Amino acid sequence: SRPRIVHPLDKDSSGCIVVAKHDRSHRRLTESFSDRRIAKTYLAVVNGIPAQTEGRLQNYIGRHPVDRKRMAILYDGAGKEAVTEWQRLAVHEACALIRCRLLTGRTHQIRVHMKEGLGCPILGDPIYGHPSRQKVKVPRLMLHAWRLAFNHPMSEQPLAFEAALPPEFLPWTQAAGL
Repeated sequence: SRPRIVHPLDKDSSGCIVVAKHDRSHRRLTESFSDRRIAKTYLAVVNGIPAQTEGRLQNYIGRHPVDRKRMAILYDGAGKEAVTEWQRLAVHEACALIRCRLLTGRTHQIRVHMKEGLGCPILGDPIYGHPSRQKVKVPRLMLHAWRLAFNHPMSEQPLAFEAALPPEFLPWTQAAGL
């Protein structure tokens, strides 16, 4: 009987979030996320340029075996399945703007996939990216929950939302024509 966040973001991310107004909506929206009926599109600016222009990262993500504050790709079958489809949209100053479509929703999924899967950590990422070593300095984590689409939890009416792009993304979004 109180509003609850259904789609939280990492602490330093920006963009769309989903808040349910009551318990029944929360339950239905949570089921939609669990059943992968929510279309989630993020934008990330990564340090470096991936060799390929697009791809699909599919593996298992769980707690890092040594640093419990971090997540990692686990090769021993532990963890939960994580799937990210990505596409390089633009390059500016040896950094790339990446569109990520999440097919699952694991903690730090995009951050881990960009760092470990592509070898290009997100700019400004204090956990996975070592901002002090990155050539391009940015004031924040360059990860933005850009678009969300799902059916209304009560009426089943299709809904789509897009969060305005933060000004820090401007050099890359201009290069991509967004």
